[in-house]
Amino acid sequence: MFNADSVYIYEIPRADSIWIINDETLESMRRNRFPHATGVFTFKKESAIINLLLFFTPQGKKNEEEYLDRLHKKIWYKRVKRFPNR
Repeated sequence: MFNADSVYIYEIPRADSIWIINDETLESMRRNRFPHATGVFTFKKESAIINLLLFFTPQGKKNEEEYLDRLHKKIWYKRVKRFPNR
């Protein structure tokens, strides 16, 4: 999955009570429409760390597994040659 060395998928409980955005209008919309959240953290040695927060409507939460499956087919770490002259 993601060809990463490590992938952690975790549920964020009570996502509707989290304050993430500093704009009250956007935060109100997120809280009312997207009460569920899941985090995806990927790591590849000598590459960037990717940490995603995915927010879901109640209907979207029911399709979470399908969305994660689609996501894992889209994120791919390139092989990086640390010492290109070797």
